[in-house]
Amino acid sequence: MSIITFLETREYRENHDLGRHQWLDNLDLRPVPQNRRTYTWKSYFWFWISANATPATFYGVSAALAAGLGLWEALMCQLGGQIMIATVFCFNGRPGAVYHIPYPVIARACFGIWGAYWPIFNRIVMTLVWTGVNAVQGGQCAYVLLHSIFPSIANIPDVFPEGVSALNSGGMIGFMVFWVVTTSLLHIQIPDLRPYMYTKLVIFAVCSIALLVWALVEAGGLGSVARQGSTISGSAKSWAIARYIWIYCANGATYATNAADFLRYARKPKNAWWPQLIGFPLSTLIYGLVGNLIVSSSVLIFGELVWNPINLLDMLLVQDYSSGRRAGVFFLSLGFTIFLSSITGVMLCQYFLVSKGYLQIQDFYTSSSTGLYYYRKGWNYRAYIAYIIGIAPNFYGFLGVFGVNITEAATRMYYFAYPVGLILSFGSYYGLCWLDPPPFSKIKEPWQEPVDYFEADDILDGIPTVDVKETVATSTIGTKEV
Repeated sequence: MSIITFLETREYRENHDLGRHQWLDNLDLRPVPQNRRTYTWKSYFWFWISANATPATFYGVSAALAAGLGLWEALMCQLGGQIMIATVFCFNGRPGAVYHIPYPVIARACFGIWGAYWPIFNRIVMTLVWTGVNAVQGGQCAYVLLHSIFPSIANIPDVFPEGVSALNSGGMIGFMVFWVVTTSLLHIQIPDLRPYMYTKLVIFAVCSIALLVWALVEAGGLGSVARQGSTISGSAKSWAIARYIWIYCANGATYATNAADFLRYARKPKNAWWPQLIGFPLSTLIYGLVGNLIVSSSVLIFGELVWNPINLLDMLLVQDYSSGRRAGVFFLSLGFTIFLSSITGVMLCQYFLVSKGYLQIQDFYTSSSTGLYYYRKGWNYRAYIAYIIGIAPNFYGFLGVFGVNITEAATRMYYFAYPVGLILSFGSYYGLCWLDPPPFSKIKEPWQEPVDYFEADDILDGIPTVDVKETVATSTIGTKEV
């Protein structure tokens, strides 16, 4: 008996002959039951307004400002990029909204039952990166909160040798407090998250407005950043605009890759379209504008630009405190999005062109060689070839993010890393499926997406639902039924 088999429950160990494995089939991976599909269009709209209410969104355009663009140019770059990634999010999340299954399961449709673990690993890596970013920012918030109550926390001797840690002793205390609080909330499931989401939104909105009013009053009006135009022109300005449009697009690549994890809780598939397309870019625009008005005012108040609103709050407590941070560092983690764009391209092609909106749900949860998504030993070579093709042109530029000397042409090409990876992987996967169609290929058939999906034993309004094969619709996008 293997270690993996030993770790499974008795139910799954006894059904291995049927191709059942706990690694493939459990309650978290199954379609969301109808009574847990609680998110309406209002829920999703306010979800994004709340999710983007972060310090990072406040100073999100600071890198574009540092590159020489004016405030309004930077904001428009951010808005354009966010609209594009919101569009990708909506399309890539469509299978989740219709079939109510998560990203790890949908990935099996194109990468294979076992091959899907590599895309999952890619997404986990980005989760670790962004969890680290959020934890550090949350730790800063906790430190400032503690500093406002206990002034002596700023005077705790630093136990870390110089240059070893970005945090001092007080900052580490704040980090640990934030980590303990957030870890204790992990038991809250997504369908039950809405009350906390609304509470956070109200608190953040009140605090943001209060901070903005205070900053404008203290500064005696708008600061220099709000009024200044761009300090670059010609081709340099054109390349800067192109660069930051795609940077802000790639900023949401993590969301777009596993969009199904969010949208599977939609009450109806139509609830998962316009709220994302409008709420996601609109919220970043509003928060970016408010944040940069506050940043602009910091010049007149403190004599220097303070990009991080958390640091600005701490400077109210200790006037000689200096942030010492570079806004552009925030975007280093975006380099990893070249791996996600290729995954997203394959997934989009699989659902919309190869499967034509139809997924054989029961075959996602078996390792039987007769399953549609078993391919060859559980791996789909077409998806991996397309994935590599999408990554290859961008990898040289990716190395440049980490200090490797590359040519200016390669640097500029890397500005377009996300769309290049998305388009190449999409096109190459389609070509491979055309040349060597997988068993379920519906490339030459009409659209076959169901109106909605319910498990055969699920209950809808007191009436047992029918299986998806009995509810296939010719087309559902944009119709009243969805």
